Amino acid sequence: MNFTIIADDLTGACDTGVQLVDYNLKPSVVLNLENDNNEISTIVVNTDSRELTPEKAYERVLTFCRSLKRDYNSSFIYKKIDSTMRGNIGAEINALYDYYLPDFIFVVPGHPANGRQIINGYHMLNKTLLHQSEVAADPTNPILESDIKTIVEKQTEKEVAHLFSEDINAGREKLGKKLKEFKRRGIHYITVDSLHEEDLRKIAEFLHIQPYKIICAGSAGLLNYIPETFGLKKEEKKEVKIESKGPKLFVIGSMSKHGRLQLNNLLESEAVEAIEVSITKEFDEDEKNRIIAVTNQAFKNEKDIVLYSSTDIKQSEVFCEMTGRTKEEASLEFSRILGEYALHLVENLGVECLFLTGGETAYQVMKKLGVSRLILLDELEAGVPICSVDSYKKMHVITKAGSFGSQDVMLKALNRFRYATG
Repeated sequence: MNFTIIADDLTGACDTGVQLVDYNLKPSVVLNLENDNNEISTIVVNTDSRELTPEKAYERVLTFCRSLKRDYNSSFIYKKIDSTMRGNIGAEINALYDYYLPDFIFVVPGHPANGRQIINGYHMLNKTLLHQSEVAADPTNPILESDIKTIVEKQTEKEVAHLFSEDINAGREKLGKKLKEFKRRGIHYITVDSLHEEDLRKIAEFLHIQPYKIICAGSAGLLNYIPETFGLKKEEKKEVKIESKGPKLFVIGSMSKHGRLQLNNLLESEAVEAIEVSITKEFDEDEKNRIIAVTNQAFKNEKDIVLYSSTDIKQSEVFCEMTGRTKEEASLEFSRILGEYALHLVENLGVECLFLTGGETAYQVMKKLGVSRLILLDELEAGVPICSVDSYKKMHVITKAGSFGSQDVMLKALNRFRYATG
C-alpha cells in the first residue's frame, strides 16, 4: 500500500506526511518532480500553490497530477488542505476531480486535537468562529466565512452537500443511503462535521468500505486514521538522534498571533541571539554582512540564532508603496529574503539544525539550500515534524505551520537540538 499526498505548502506537506511515519511507510516530501521519484512508495508533494491565483493553482495541481503518474487504483490519493481553509481549496479540488473523475471528494478540514472543529457545518478555530478568528486578518488569505459548505460552493462553483455529526453517528447503513442519494442528484463534493477525534476515525472507516471512487481532501487530522483502515499497524517509535556541535538556526516567517507567542517564549531564553529582519531593507551586501557579523559573534558566545520577520505591518505597507507590489507579492518577496539569509548562515556557520515556521518561508529556505527532498522521521510534538534532508547528510529540520504547536514548542525544539540525542 502506498500513499500520494498533494499539499499546497511545505509545512502542510510535512505535518501531514509525518502521520505515516509510525506505520513504517517511509514518507518523503518531494520539492522537485523533475527528479526520478519512482523509488518513493509514499510521496508527499508541495505544489506551492497557496499564494497563486485560483486559475494558476488549478493548472499547477493538474500539472502535478499528470507528472506524478499515479492512478487511483495504485495509490491512495489524499489532498492536504489547510485546516483553517486558507488557499485555493476550491480550484485545487476541481483539478483533482477533473483529473481522477471520482464519485465523491470528501472535504474534511477538521482537526479537533489541534483546536479545529466543524460543528453543524461551521468551522471553529479554538472555539471561535473562523471568520472571527485571527485568520480573518491574514494578509494574503483572509477568511471571511465560517460555513465550510458555503466556502467550498463559492470556490468550486459546484453544488455541495454536508454531513452533520448526527449523520456520522446514525450508522453506516443510513450514511450509505445518503451517499446513494447524493450520487443520484449528481453531487460530488461533500463537507463533513468533526467535533471530536473519534468522528475522524468513523469517517475514515466509513469511507474505506464504500463501493465508490472517493478522494479525501482534509487536514493532517483525517489522514492519521486512514492507514489503520487498510490494516496497517503502528510500529514501536524510535526517537530520532540529533547530534550537532554547530549553531542552530530558527527562521520565523509566520505572522500568526499564536506563532508570535511561541517566538516571544523562545526569545526569553538567554541561549539565543534574536535578529529582527525588515522587508524595507531587502537583501543587500550591507545588511547581509551586518547579520553575518551578529551571528558570528553569537556563535562565539555559544548562542543560537533566531531570524524573524518584523511584526510591524506598516513596514509591509511601506514596501508595497515603494515597489508597487501587492501584499501577496510582498509576502513572497520577504520569504525569499529570509531564504537568502538562511543560505548564507548555513554556508558561513555550518548550521546543521534548522527550525522553520511559515509554509512559504520554509519552502524558500529549502529552495535556496538546493534541497529536493525531505525525509520525515518523527514529531517534536503533534503536527510538528522532524526531518532529514537529501543534500545535507547531517542536517535536521523541524517545520511548523504558523498556528500549530504548544506555546513552548520553539523552546522544545531548542532543547531537542541542544541536548537531546534520541
